[in-house]
Amino acid sequence: MKIRNGFVSNSSSSSFWFAFNGDTTEDLCASIRNHKGLFDLSSGWDILRRCTADDVINAINSMSGNESINDWEDPGVSHGKIYSIDYFIEIEEKAVEDEKKYLENIKEKYADGKDKWIFEWTERGIKEHEDRIAKFNAWKERGIKNSTMISFGDNHGDFMGGNLGYCMDYERDRVEIESDDLCITVRNDH
Repeated sequence: MKIRNGFVSNSSSSSFWFAFNGDTTEDLCASIRNHKGLFDLSSGWDILRRCTADDVINAINSMSGNESINDWEDPGVSHGKIYSIDYFIEIEEKAVEDEKKYLENIKEKYADGKDKWIFEWTERGIKEHEDRIAKFNAWKERGIKNSTMISFGDNHGDFMGGNLGYCMDYERDRVEIESDDLCITVRNDH
């Protein structure tokens, strides 16, 4: 048996979909300012790690460009670029389609019930995509038309490490919101 002697890390990140009224990064930042208390975070286990709405706004403003690029080169990962909410709906629908095809393709291989977890894990993923589709459609019906997706994490993501990366990742469940001008949903990327 081999035992690792070096440093081992359980790296994580969280993807945040920021959906908002407006067309620009400035519009998104104004919506965040309207809900600044939501972003006053500290990572529960370490009160020295704190972030605020200003930290999130500064991070968003530091991302290059906010023009819309609706292509499939990097599906669903917008890195601060603003897209129509329809774009993210299409990405999620494609993911559901692909994962259902995957399940169909492996059905025979795992017919004996061995490795049942693969089916359960994939089915959970499909449900998460379908839940996001329903959420995005509800937002769209309420007049929210644009969105961006940004990842925050301890060791990876658009913003990694530091107070902002840790707090947004570890306190992700506290940042979800549905209001008239700003809707946020989060995915734990592990």
